[in-house]
Amino acid sequence: MAAYPPSGLDAAALVIAISISGGVGRTIDAGQAARSSGARVLAITNTPGSPLTHVADDTILLRIAEPAAFLAGTVTYTASVLVLMMIALLLDPGEPRGLVQAPAGSTTAGHVGGLSALGHALTVLEAAVATELVIRESVVPLAGARAWHVLGMGCQEATARYGAAKMAEVADAIGIAHETEEFFHEHHWVMTKDDAVVMIAHDEPSRRRSTAAAAHLRELEIPVWLIGGDAVDGVRHVPLEDVDSWASPLPAAVPPQWLAYWLSRAKGLDPDQRSHLRGSPRYVVSRKYR
Repeated sequence: MAAYPPSGLDAAALVIAISISGGVGRTIDAGQAARSSGARVLAITNTPGSPLTHVADDTILLRIAEPAAFLAGTVTYTASVLVLMMIALLLDPGEPRGLVQAPAGSTTAGHVGGLSALGHALTVLEAAVATELVIRESVVPLAGARAWHVLGMGCQEATARYGAAKMAEVADAIGIAHETEEFFHEHHWVMTKDDAVVMIAHDEPSRRRSTAAAAHLRELEIPVWLIGGDAVDGVRHVPLEDVDSWASPLPAAVPPQWLAYWLSRAKGLDPDQRSHLRGSPRYVVSRKYR
C-alpha cells in the first residue's frame, strides 16, 4: 500500500488501517500514503494516542484486553473482523462512488436483517468454543506433523492465513495458508502422510470442494481436519452451526485457535507463555522488519 498505492485514492476513498498496537510502521506508512493522496483514513486500534491515530481522520478504539495469555491476539483479531463487518453493514451501497462515512440519518434500525445475522454469528462463535474437546482429543497423534496446511475459500482465505500464523506463533509449527482450489491445482502433489491439512467450509461451493478434497486426501493417507461443512468418513470433523456466509469468519476463527493451543500442549510447549519464541531467529526477523 505504501510502496505501490492503488489508483482511486482520492477524496471519495476511505482507507481502513488496522493495528492493535497502533505502532506498526508499515501500517502507519500506508495511512500516510493514503492521506497524501487525498483519501480519508479510519484507524482501528486498541491503543489510544498511538502513532497510527495521528495519521488517521478518525479512530475506532477497541479498548479490550485478552482475557487469557495464550490467546495471542485472538480476541483482538476477532473484534477487528467484527468491526469491519459492522462498518460494511452501515455503509449504504446504493450511494455513488462509495461514501467514506455512513449516510446522514443512517441508523441501525435500517439494517435490522444484517445486524440480526451478525448477532446470530456471535452466538455461534460462543458455541464454537465447545469444539475444544473434539480438537484436543484428535490433535495429539499429529504432534509431529511436518507442516500444517490451512485452506479457505472466499471470505475464509483470511481465516486460513490467520490460522497458519497461530500455528507458528503458539505451537512452533510450520503453518502455510492456501486458497482451497489453488491448493489442489499445485501443492497437494508434494504432500506426504507426515503433513496435515485443515480445511474451512462455510458455504455451498466450499462445502462441495472440501468434501471431495477431504476424501481425496484420505486416499493419500494425509490427515485432514474439516471445519464446518458435512462429516466425511475418516476425516476429523469440527462441526459449526450455519450462519450467513459473509459473517462466517467470526465462528470459523475459533477452531484454528484451539488447534494451535492443543498442538502446542501436545508438543510439550507452553502456549500461555510462548517461550519458544524467545531467541527464535524467525521471530526476531519478523519484529525487525515490521
